[in-house]
Parts: sequence; structure tokens; C-alpha cells
Amino acid sequence: MIVLQRTKSVIAVAALLAGALVSDSGLAHGGDPSLVHGCANPAGNLRIVAPDGSCRDEETAIDWGIEGPPGPPGADGQDGADGQDGMDGQDGADGQDGMDGFDGVSGYVRLRQTADWAGTGPFFRTMIIQCPEDRVVLGGAAILPFGGPPVRLEESYPDTDTTWLIKVLAYEDDDYDFEMVGYAICAYAF
Repeated sequence: MIVLQRTKSVIAVAALLAGALVSDSGLAHGGDPSLVHGCANPAGNLRIVAPDGSCRDEETAIDWGIEGPPGPPGADGQDGADGQDGMDGQDGADGQDGMDGFDGVSGYVRLRQTADWAGTGPFFRTMIIQCPEDRVVLGGAAILPFGGPPVRLEESYPDTDTTWLIKVLAYEDDDYDFEMVGYAICAYAF
């Protein structure tokens, strides 16, 4: 039993010595607080001494690190559970008022004008529709006659701020007799 305990002690001291710095016997350890300082006797017994302590003449001074080298990084942990929703933030300040909009259309009127045109083609005929006083023209259109020799709409546009112009072409060498219908939309200016 004594032999077994002594063998275990010798093995333990040998293992410590394998990873430790060994210094001369009887010397002080130098005071490095980052190391563990010890003294081993010939029987294999080990005692810990202060950083600036000294070993006895028959002991061997040994030192070893308090911390070993860093191990490999561990595996990533699992994601944590989602946190609770935060509280609603405060309402922001009111924005500035926008610019006033334009006045809407007023004094809207749709005008209809007719003209009877006759003659031997080819010839142009023009219709001008005049808006009532203080109103401007916004749009216009024409209805071309059906049947008889063909007629083509050549122009339809605002001729001035207050008139709509419609121009048609009777383009065949033939006798024409037809009614032309024109429209204009007028309203008060903004």
C-alpha cells in the first residue's frame, strides 16, 4: 500500500515537472504572480510556496502557469427566442399645411355650331367657334358627315385663348352638299 501511494506521488510530481519550468534548488522563485510556485523534495512530495518564496536545499523549485493555453472555440449556441415587441413610439409633429389648390373650373359651357357647306371639290372649309365673353376655350371636336363624297378632318385646335378652329377638306373632284357640326368647351379662366 505504501509503495502504491509513493508511486502515485512520483508520477504526479513527474507530470508536474514535465509541464513546468524547473529552477535550481534552494533559489527564490522571482515573485511572478502569474505562475504557481512549488518545491519538490526527493521523496516526490510537493509544497506550494509564495511567488517570492525559496525552496530548501534538498528541494527542487518548479513553476507552472495558472492558466493553460486557450482551447479551441466552442460551437455556436442556438439562437435565442425572439424578444417581445417594443412599445409604440410617440406620434410625430404635424407637418406644415400644403399650398392652396387652384380654383376649380367654373362657368363651364359646351357650345355646338353647325354649317351647311356645298360646292365642287376639292375645297377647304373652316369653322371657328367663339367662347362667350370672359371665358377661355378648353377643348373642341368635330363630327364629319357620313354618306356622299368623303371629307377629311385636317385641323382641330385652339386658334386663340377664346376660339376653337376646325378645318375640313372635301378632297374629291365631286359635288358636295353636307352639314358640318363642331363643338367647343369653354369655362372661366382661373
